[in-house]
Amino acid sequence: MPTGTSILTRPYFMVTCRAVGENFWLNQAGHRRPRSNRSNMFRGKLLGIAAAILVLWGVALESRAEQWTFELQLGEQRLVGLPVGWSSQQIALLGRDGRYWSIDPRRITGYRKLAETFQPYAPAEMRSRLRAEFGPAFDVTTTTHYLVVHPVGDSQGWAERFERFYRQFVSYFRIRGWQAQEPQFPLVAVIFPDQTSYLNYTRRSGLQLPPEVIGYYALDTNRVLMFDMTDLRADGPSANLQTVFHEAAHQIAFNTGIHNRLSPPPRWVVEGLGMLFESPALWDPAVPSTLSSRVNRYRLERMRRYLVRRPAGALAEFLNSDRLFKTDPDAAYAEAWALSFFLAETRPRQYVDFLRRVAGDRPSGTPDAACLTEFLESFGPNLPLLEAHYLRFLNSLQ
Repeated sequence: MPTGTSILTRPYFMVTCRAVGENFWLNQAGHRRPRSNRSNMFRGKLLGIAAAILVLWGVALESRAEQWTFELQLGEQRLVGLPVGWSSQQIALLGRDGRYWSIDPRRITGYRKLAETFQPYAPAEMRSRLRAEFGPAFDVTTTTHYLVVHPVGDSQGWAERFERFYRQFVSYFRIRGWQAQEPQFPLVAVIFPDQTSYLNYTRRSGLQLPPEVIGYYALDTNRVLMFDMTDLRADGPSANLQTVFHEAAHQIAFNTGIHNRLSPPPRWVVEGLGMLFESPALWDPAVPSTLSSRVNRYRLERMRRYLVRRPAGALAEFLNSDRLFKTDPDAAYAEAWALSFFLAETRPRQYVDFLRRVAGDRPSGTPDAACLTEFLESFGPNLPLLEAHYLRFLNSLQ
């Protein structure tokens, strides 16, 4: 069982832009010195540009009918996209390839409105861009919903697997009363031939991943990235598929309205859903779908280890904080799977209602990890009773 899958927390909404000091700035040696009149004039110009952008974009965002495409100049860098959120500290820009940028307005040196509409890249243009990005050692296969980047001559059928899983994922929620939205952009997945090329790519992208992270979905780029483990581990083919479908579940959920990329749900909700789809019964037609077959055996075994030392009444804190992910990640992932599995299996309609609630725009100031209010609205106010049913359910699993 691959334990090193991850949704990376490097999206635009997690990046903190360093604010410009009010009266001082740092020179290269790190010493503070008074800002010169010239730098004050330059800063004033930048703030003027930022203020103009915020006013203009505020007009665009006031009317949901407006889908303006802007070009921003950040020094030598040029970004083109649709404004989807803004404040005096941050502008969220959605690119034509589905990428999000988080921008400090004070970094913007120029801007212009390019069009009255926003048009994502067509699949053919996205395919050309991906080929140029990854070079001649890779090919790009297109399906109804995917652009899959893979080594030339690859015979693993990655694209067909992703597309088949997409249909199964959407069907899972349709049966439970949720008609998923069509993605706005082609879904991009990148399969590297080996761990070395995968880690080299992530390092060039500014990430330092530990070796156990064998695949991830990045919220900012909206891509799934992983490497082929067939030749690395005895369980390579199985581990490949479990990684693929865990990460694909994240990507599909964030692109079909089940999760919200601008206002993501708590981590246990996201990871719990991803781990549900590690079970072959949810994506392998050869495996009969029963309660027993849908159990994620690895996660259940980890949860049973945690139950021995799990504090009484721990559910309330788990719902209102992601502290456990920081102090005991193994236990946090186990609980995220166990709780999600319990809700999906015993209260499927309420589980879908809860996912809808946390997929909405959350009130300003709500901690990212907090979802106790939405949880009680969906599953009822008696949390101790629900927790008792939850633990009894886990103990009944064979």
